[in-house]
Amino acid sequence: MSINKALSELYKERDRLDKERDRLTSAIEALEGLNGPAPAKVKAAPKKKDGRSAPKPPVDCPFCGNEQKGMAGLAAHVRGSHDDKYPDDYESWKLTRASY
Repeated sequence: MSINKALSELYKERDRLDKERDRLTSAIEALEGLNGPAPAKVKAAPKKKDGRSAPKPPVDCPFCGNEQKGMAGLAAHVRGSHDDKYPDDYESWKLTRASY
């Protein structure tokens, strides 16, 4: 088989695959349209080169106004500093934690 003939066959195959890809793409788009708008994808925080995630945005404490890093930091702050706001819940939480 000559090189020109081999190239010609490869070009034909590529064209066939392009048409097949276009057909599949239009079928996918038609099916996605039946479900309404596609759900928005939430991207994870970008990783830094050293593997750490991006810094968390500051969140103000609703009780004292202190600024905390992220929602997890705010939750820890409220549990530790404002246990008087939720005395029954806090006491039951302490009892379950002590049993471990």
